[in-house]
Amino acid sequence: MTQRSKIDFMDVYAVEYEAEDKGEGTFQAELTDGSFVSLKLEVSIMPWGKLPCVYNLAFGPMDYKGRIDVHARLNYRKLMKVFSTILLFVDEYLRAYPGHNIGVDGSSNSRAEFYYRGWQRNFVYLSAYMKLTGIKFYVRIARVGHMQYDNPFDFKDIRCKAFPVSQSGPPAGKIMYNYFVISRDGYGLDNFKNHNYEDKE
Repeated sequence: MTQRSKIDFMDVYAVEYEAEDKGEGTFQAELTDGSFVSLKLEVSIMPWGKLPCVYNLAFGPMDYKGRIDVHARLNYRKLMKVFSTILLFVDEYLRAYPGHNIGVDGSSNSRAEFYYRGWQRNFVYLSAYMKLTGIKFYVRIARVGHMQYDNPFDFKDIRCKAFPVSQSGPPAGKIMYNYFVISRDGYGLDNFKNHNYEDKE
């Protein structure tokens, strides 16, 4: 995360919850030009079929149809205040639902790296509230093959296991994760490790 300020749950934007179950809400975030944008937070109603008790979190501005644009790129005046708000939302959700875990998709390698390094920089603070696990969960298309029959998929870029994110160092195998699970006190990590995900190498 480019700004050097830290995650601080005492410095957040006010979230207006749209559901009593604390799974959906919005807040107004200030941009560098002084304007404000409405950001929506939404936890999926159903858990992910691939991982037990993991509910996917989507966040971002809404498009003209009211859907969350998870790929939007905005210039926030206080980036850490935005992420503090998101993570406090996650913390309050996990407290309300002790058996649940939150999943976040690193939709691109750059975004996944952004989440990973940002968590490490705030590791001590966040560890008092929650734990982060990295997962290699799908294969990206690496490139188009030189010949029509060449395989464009980089299958070495996948490790179907769960790895607790530590305070420093690269990801396991030096391969960036593309999915992250946030849990309370490491809850559910054993389930992830024993969910029959094995290296295919």
